[in-house]
Amino acid sequence: MQALAESVPGVNCRALADSRGFGESTVYEIVRALRDGGVLDPPNAGQYRLSNTGVGGALRNLLNALSDLDHVPVSKPPRPKAARARLHSPDAP
Repeated sequence: MQALAESVPGVNCRALADSRGFGESTVYEIVRALRDGGVLDPPNAGQYRLSNTGVGGALRNLLNALSDLDHVPVSKPPRPKAARARLHSPDAP
């Protein structure tokens, strides 16, 4: 999502796959779903980007708000006592 929000005038599927380490077919499926959902602007010479309106605009705003948290560590929730006991049990798989 971030790559689609940052790219001006857009990004093609191959570049998106290469930059993010995804398979090209995966990127095409994601782009197709986003396009069908009205999240992307109409393609410009094979370049895609998040729309500035509707759901695309809302995603842009969310990504912008979350960008300050990119490097903030997240603590793991505490495990229930029973789960901890199973983890350290000699019979655990």
